[in-house]
Amino acid sequence: MATNQARPIRAEPKEVPGCGYLGASSAQHVWLIYPADLDFIQSRDAAPTPSRAVAIVAARPGKPHRVCAAARFVSQRALNEAGLPVAFAPFRFTASRERPQ
Repeated sequence: MATNQARPIRAEPKEVPGCGYLGASSAQHVWLIYPADLDFIQSRDAAPTPSRAVAIVAARPGKPHRVCAAARFVSQRALNEAGLPVAFAPFRFTASRERPQ
């Protein structure tokens, strides 16, 4: 859905700490910050940062990047002004935990 192209998705080895590289379409690279760890997903570490955006661009140059994550703390405007071809696609997650009584 992120690329609007039908492609098999297979995660490749992590090149950027905390990010999974999902693959590339003809127009962009696609990354995911979403490990199967609820504590991580609910933490500030799950949000893309300017330094992570720089690492993503350096890891796979040549095309724009789309990064899907549960939260976002850096604006698209800041990324554009820094000359980083990265677009974040925040998505909502639903998590429930039983609370001890």
